[in-house]
Amino acid sequence: MDQLKNTIILSNNINEIEMLKTLSFFNVPSFNVRYMSSLSLAKYLIQLSGISYKQDFFKDEDLAARLYSKIKEIEYFKDSSLNDAINVIKSINDLRHYIINDESKEIHNNLQNKIFKKKNSAIKQVYDLMMSYLKDNNLIDELGIIRYAYENTKVFEDIDFKVYKDSNVTKLYLDMALINKASNNKVEVIDVSEDNSIKIKSYTKAFGQTNEIENVINYVVDNNIPFDQVLIVTAEGKNYPNIINNYKELLNLPVVISSGISISQTNPGRLYGLIQEWVSSRYHRDYLANIINDVTFNKDKFLLDINVPENFNELNKDLEYPENISIESIITTVGDLRISFDANRNNKVLNDYVNLLNHYEDINFNIENTNRRVKELPFVKAIFDIFNKGLSCFLKEYSSILDEVIDSNALNKILKTLSYEEYGVSKEDIDKRINSLNISRRTSKEGNIYFTTIDNAFMSLRPYVFIVGLSSNNFPGSSREDPILLDKDYEGFNVENASSRGVINNRDTYLSFIRFASKYKAEIHLSYSYYNSETLKTQNASSVLFETYKLENNQDNKTVKDFEDEFENNKTKFKTIEFFDDDLLAVNSIGKAIKENKHIQFEPSVVDDKTEEVSIPAPWGKKGLSASAINLFVDCPYQFYLAKVLKVEQLEETDLYEIIAPNEKGTLAHYLLETLDKSKTSLEEFKNRSSKAFDEFLIMHQTDNPSLADKEKEEFVEMMANGYEMEKDEITELKEQDIMCFHSSGVGIHGLPDKVVSEKDGTLRIIDYKTGRRIKHDSGNAKTMLQCVVYAYVLENNSSKQYKVSGFEYRYLLLNRTIRSDSNGLTMQDYYKELETQLDELKKCVDTGNFPINSDHCEKCYYKDVCPRKVTKK
Repeated sequence: MDQLKNTIILSNNINEIEMLKTLSFFNVPSFNVRYMSSLSLAKYLIQLSGISYKQDFFKDEDLAARLYSKIKEIEYFKDSSLNDAINVIKSINDLRHYIINDESKEIHNNLQNKIFKKKNSAIKQVYDLMMSYLKDNNLIDELGIIRYAYENTKVFEDIDFKVYKDSNVTKLYLDMALINKASNNKVEVIDVSEDNSIKIKSYTKAFGQTNEIENVINYVVDNNIPFDQVLIVTAEGKNYPNIINNYKELLNLPVVISSGISISQTNPGRLYGLIQEWVSSRYHRDYLANIINDVTFNKDKFLLDINVPENFNELNKDLEYPENISIESIITTVGDLRISFDANRNNKVLNDYVNLLNHYEDINFNIENTNRRVKELPFVKAIFDIFNKGLSCFLKEYSSILDEVIDSNALNKILKTLSYEEYGVSKEDIDKRINSLNISRRTSKEGNIYFTTIDNAFMSLRPYVFIVGLSSNNFPGSSREDPILLDKDYEGFNVENASSRGVINNRDTYLSFIRFASKYKAEIHLSYSYYNSETLKTQNASSVLFETYKLENNQDNKTVKDFEDEFENNKTKFKTIEFFDDDLLAVNSIGKAIKENKHIQFEPSVVDDKTEEVSIPAPWGKKGLSASAINLFVDCPYQFYLAKVLKVEQLEETDLYEIIAPNEKGTLAHYLLETLDKSKTSLEEFKNRSSKAFDEFLIMHQTDNPSLADKEKEEFVEMMANGYEMEKDEITELKEQDIMCFHSSGVGIHGLPDKVVSEKDGTLRIIDYKTGRRIKHDSGNAKTMLQCVVYAYVLENNSSKQYKVSGFEYRYLLLNRTIRSDSNGLTMQDYYKELETQLDELKKCVDTGNFPINSDHCEKCYYKDVCPRKVTKK
């Protein structure tokens, strides 16, 4: 009885598990059949030969990182990035596949020395660096293992060795030399095209790549095709994987994407992108909050690690609002300290901060704020401990892993690339490398559509096959010379027209797969995008798609016009998909209506065309409206409506270079002036105190721009010197006491004046400090003066105690200017009349629900992008 032989099929683009799964799907026996890449075959033959290599295996990317600095020392490659170094090594290794014997000699003798002398000399230096590093460190790379196997393996008569006719591996000299030696030159060539006619179910051209994918999904759903019987194959590996991934998330589509997903489409990749934004934004607290609150960040684990309680009620019971502790306040604190991944800097910043809090406790300073910060300290310190462990640890601990394969793969690649920093690779190069990475998953999954590229499709055949991206712009591609090794360089190694290898391989692989799929009676659908939807430029079917059409019809005399005419004459098999033709998404019905110029009828609105009066809930609540809210209404009632009724969040741009925010500057200035006793404090002492207070502010609100901080501090101290001179011998009656009253219209208002002083006649004068650079108040225009008018009004009309206010003033500290209420002849009654007019108007707007737009304030309005009146900058 003959011994049962094993079969080994050599193919560098076939995953054995996936291929055996496919054969099983179509009831094809695969007993004793192995599918191997050149590397796995080499390792297997070494094992069977009873020999072994003593070196550790090393990957190209790791080698490039280790040699990065050395490669940059070569003049020709001095400006190379990490990606460039990787590409240089990949090009050299590609060339090594075409050298059977005496590799070093071949490279040094056969790379051209007459032309491209400088370039090729540099390439030889890189090659020598590679070989020396591998030898000196007892390492071996993929080509080294294949060559070792070729030089040391024996013949195995009990194994049938096979290759596919159009497989890329048949064109690689060293790889074929290995299998020929092991088989004693008895390699069987499998031709899948023999006697296989081509049968295509449909040809489709779609308006844009997104519509192309959407049409495929729509067809699968409409025809109730089991998802795991569907194979989607892309001829373009850059855009289509990300498009299908978007639909996967949008529709919760069960699909396994085997390759090509941009790392930025994964959770760890998105989180890394947010961290990059935070770093490039000077570690600003707003960008830190973006990280903590994003879905890609495992916030639950983070809160658990810093030991945050389920609620802060116990911690807040002795604190007064707004000085309460929350996760937001904690993140604001660490953000203001500009926490980073630099442990040495973090430790100094935290130590200074703790010392300052201890000092504030000792002197009983700003006690509510200090108490809150002291109670926050355990959480703040825990967060500093987390960041001190570094970026890699942060990503590893807090990346949300939703897809165990894709997200884990992405995380591992990011962490691996980050580790290259220890070899001298710059942070910029590491970022570029990470952002250029794509993520793959080789094997399919039960109950899921399988999405892959053409070169991997052979091993993943399913009963329903959809090949997308077959426009001429994408496939089969165009000849492209390697910028490192040109076609002339390859000619020295008996490789002709090297730049066309990719085009030829794409064509052969595609046609082989089409025949293979037809052999097993798969239903094949081919499609291409006839418009680039980004540029609205027309695209044509690829030459290979037209070739498929001719092969199916078995007629070489078919023309491109014949193919195009089919879309008009045979609409059952040849389909044209326009925008919104499918019903996959709810928005498509709206798109169709717009395209067809139809009006979509919605449910009738509560408010008809006559603008019927509709009352809305009073926006002032128990506390009343603040002076700033009333000013908002005076500027523009519709702006007030958006802010206080609808509570639309103001989208203010973050100023990355801001040292101290206007409100923080005002608070600091107010405190210094409130606690000033001119009789006991000289101007110089007050300036020193102001300088120290600013320094303490910077301890709590770190900056990375000391020169700008010094300039801001100098200006602040001069401003406080002006405030010192502006302070008079006056008796303070009230300090920042919030008082409320209700106007006769029913509108509640409240005010918090900076300072209220007593006049000689027993009346009161309100003082409001301003730290801005522009005067906004005009005593001749009562509308501009309403902030202090509100304070005066609530003082005179509150129920607890009656006061008489005779005037008020705005003190512009930076400008050393005072705007008094009585400087233009207006009386307090004039001001009160204007305020009551505005409150009556406000109540009317609330009662009717009609808030008019004041276009005078549109230019600087925070809400202009959501306002019905669209205003563009002039």
